[in-house]
Amino acid sequence: MFESWNEVKLIDYCEKITVGYVGSMVTHYKSNGVLFLRSQNIKPFKLDLNGIVFIDRDFNQKIKKSALKSGDVVLVRTGYPGTACVIPDNIDCANCSDLVIIRPSERIDPYFLAGIFNSSWGKQSVDGSTVGAAQQHFNIGTAKGLKILLPDILIQKKIGSIIKQLQDTIDNNIERIKLLEETVQELYKEWFVRMRFPRYKKTKFSKGIPADWKLKELKEIGNIYTGKTPPTKKREYYGGDIPFIKTPDLHKNQFIFETQEYLTEKGNNSQKRSTLPKGAICVSCIGTGGIVGITTAEKSQTNQQINSIIPFNKVELEFLFYAISNLKETIELFGYTGATMTNLSKGKFEKLRILYPTSDLMELYHKTTKPVFEIIQLIQQQNTQLTETRDRLLPRLISGKLQVKLHNEFNKIESIESHQVADRIKKSTEDTKTKSNPFFQRRVLAAHIIDRLKDESTFGHVKLMKLMYLCEHLAEIETASHYHRDAAGPYDNRMIRSIDSQLKKAQWFECKKTGNKYQYTALPKKEEHKNWFSKYYSDKEAGIENLLHLFGKEKTEKVEMVATLYEAWRDLKDRKQLPTEQAIIYEVLNNWHESKQRIPKERWLKCLQWMKEKNWIT
Repeated sequence: MFESWNEVKLIDYCEKITVGYVGSMVTHYKSNGVLFLRSQNIKPFKLDLNGIVFIDRDFNQKIKKSALKSGDVVLVRTGYPGTACVIPDNIDCANCSDLVIIRPSERIDPYFLAGIFNSSWGKQSVDGSTVGAAQQHFNIGTAKGLKILLPDILIQKKIGSIIKQLQDTIDNNIERIKLLEETVQELYKEWFVRMRFPRYKKTKFSKGIPADWKLKELKEIGNIYTGKTPPTKKREYYGGDIPFIKTPDLHKNQFIFETQEYLTEKGNNSQKRSTLPKGAICVSCIGTGGIVGITTAEKSQTNQQINSIIPFNKVELEFLFYAISNLKETIELFGYTGATMTNLSKGKFEKLRILYPTSDLMELYHKTTKPVFEIIQLIQQQNTQLTETRDRLLPRLISGKLQVKLHNEFNKIESIESHQVADRIKKSTEDTKTKSNPFFQRRVLAAHIIDRLKDESTFGHVKLMKLMYLCEHLAEIETASHYHRDAAGPYDNRMIRSIDSQLKKAQWFECKKTGNKYQYTALPKKEEHKNWFSKYYSDKEAGIENLLHLFGKEKTEKVEMVATLYEAWRDLKDRKQLPTEQAIIYEVLNNWHESKQRIPKERWLKCLQWMKEKNWIT
């Protein structure tokens, strides 16, 4: 240990140590406003905004004693006491309940302090100070009296920067995985749920299903295995390196890299028939049903709550992962026994059916998605290694047992993450975002339009759709859409619903219906879309901004008319008919939706002439 490390009382090195708001919150939660953090939002070193709630500014002022600012360290009091994270710089206004709030002085680094609490020493110290039998509770008085070891502030900052760098890499990888998973999942939905696969317009359908697709039972697709637990009394069966998979292990990631328990070779050999190879699809069928994961070890086993399928054809792995994931509701329904949880037997599981596409379409999906699956697997593996390294280094760093040099770069992270692997991840992720994910790109475009126009009284669902359409054709942007003739002009209902879902999931914007109108409100991560917009649309920005400037304050009907006329003009050209003004107007009034006739012919003609003046049509 460094000679300069001293034992100090925490309160003496902090501006304040207080507690979040204590009281009933049910009537104070709002759909937007000031961020309000709860225990569930605090993870080790990370602020998790999933399930975030809001309060209004008046109530925030009323309870300003518990207001948060960037650099504060917040600790969980109840449930998992002591779990700590630092409020990041991008949180400019927030409040909380049932959290310990520590505002460090200039003599203590917040990331070093969070490291203390998240370390094994910190957890033991907090556990020894909790009160309450049924639910452990960390007392605010105990927090103030806690004694910790502190080195010089420069050493603290160095250690803090190491911890932050590790966590930032882990968090960035999580975001990469999320984006890549959205790519292949959205492509699956587009092809196999919405039935908009390549050449779908030339395919014969029967009752909404391609005539040459088949329904297959899972037992026709691969070998089915139900797991089994080796006798737990035989301790020689446990503690090896063969993953023993349980349902909680499936919740973490798409690929199974780590498990809570491991079997020895002897334990595995005690039930060889239950051994799974790499690339098996594991599905939880008891308790929480329908959670899916893919094995990565050369051999692994599961307990009896999991049924697994080893596909006959490896080309089908990517398709089957999402097809079986989509069976979650069916598994829960078929596995319902009248008790409190799902229990789906092997016999029922192997009879579950999925709709199977043609072999050529399956092959195309495999070729498109396999590289993405490989990168997801690579990043997950890297994150597992980084997390292990962080947890191994943490107690040594905050105790002074691992020396850091102030004037030399700390190289531990680079030793874990080779430049070759990092470059491959970065390149493949960027390629996926740029080339393989038009769904993400259209989300970014929609977010930009919403951000610019959401406060306009004329803006809503229909106007967003029309502007997306005009951006696609007039600014030459691919939006992965399939428009059809509708009362509101060219419309793709599935696309707009998908965009709404993706925007909310990303915590960018949320769409809510008020009366007959759809309105968008900003969510905590809305600023994220701006960097992506600059990346994707820098060369198209002028054209996009021109459209938003022209139609931003216009009534929706004007945008609808422009989009409808443009689509009618395109239809005539596609049919190799002369697109004269009269032909375009006739097409709109007679071959479109009957509601178009509510607008007088003279207005259509005037709008068409305006479009010609702008050289949008010829």
